[in-house]
Amino acid sequence: MLVATDFSEVATHAIRYACELAAVYNFSIHLVHAQMVPVTFGDAPVPILPMGEMQQAADAQMQELVAGLRRNFPGLDISGECYLGEVIDVLTDCCTEMLPLLAVLGNSGSADEGAWLGSAVLNGVRRLPCPVLAVPENYAFRQIQTICLACDKEDLAGGLQIGSLLALQRKLNASLQLVTVREPGSEAINIEESELKRTLGSQLFSLQELEAADVSEAVHAAAREMNADWLAVVPHRYGFFTSLFHKSQTKAILHQSLLPVLALHAVEN
Repeated sequence: MLVATDFSEVATHAIRYACELAAVYNFSIHLVHAQMVPVTFGDAPVPILPMGEMQQAADAQMQELVAGLRRNFPGLDISGECYLGEVIDVLTDCCTEMLPLLAVLGNSGSADEGAWLGSAVLNGVRRLPCPVLAVPENYAFRQIQTICLACDKEDLAGGLQIGSLLALQRKLNASLQLVTVREPGSEAINIEESELKRTLGSQLFSLQELEAADVSEAVHAAAREMNADWLAVVPHRYGFFTSLFHKSQTKAILHQSLLPVLALHAVEN
């Protein structure tokens, strides 16, 4: 797993969650810290601090962090590296090179706290080429038993690629429960005749179909009722993900989510 850190409390909590997850399921951890070079602008941009000095300070923090984690999680394969660049660009490069099972980011629910993780979560769930797990600030780890996948009518009709979710589900030995929300008065969905049912094949799952005007609230309520451990969503230009992560609603929705949100991709290789 890739785990992003800016050395903040939010990131530290997500790292601990990732390590507890890795310890139970025998995953490895690679910590990633990315930093842009701060500059002053005049006739010519000038770095505020020497790049070498910045890199040395970050490397020292990373070494201390990794050493502490290895003491707390003996036997766990933990590494870490610091990079220069924008965090999502760096994580994208790491995903391409390492092909991780998923990337983990801390979710404070706010982009106004100064640390880059606050503003990176939305960009990460939209842009990273691997599944992204956004871990709420105070969420305590528990063994993954139930994954709730939120989907809509278009997802059920076809085009929903969930290979990465099914791979994770098998590794975690978790159950899969689907929840879909339709507008009040609209036609019910026949899951048995859907393309998604054919995709899942013999995979065991349950489907809860809801009528509600507020999609995100209905989905979160359903996930709480089924005692889900993760809420999985699939980014696309319509339906549930648009409602859940629309730019004007992102901070509020991510802030209100009590569960880790697993973002998948609509198009997979």
